[in-house]
Amino acid sequence: MYRLKFGKRGVKDLEKISTALYVTKEVPGRGCGVRAHRITELKPHITLDEAKEAVCFIDEMFQEAEPVIKKVREGET
Repeated sequence: MYRLKFGKRGVKDLEKISTALYVTKEVPGRGCGVRAHRITELKPHITLDEAKEAVCFIDEMFQEAEPVIKKVREGET
């Protein structure tokens, strides 16, 4: 499944996504706009719209992964 999400992306897209993941881990619980602005601070060549798109992508990935993470955690208890 993730091969489809990442396999055809270029370096520029992967940079945006990886930065969005970094920022999401750096400031957990913060809104999309706050994280997008942080991305543009770290990477001025990324536009605010591109940053927002990357943050949304990361949020969707976490949302899709949540059921799997929950099952793993339940198995560990």
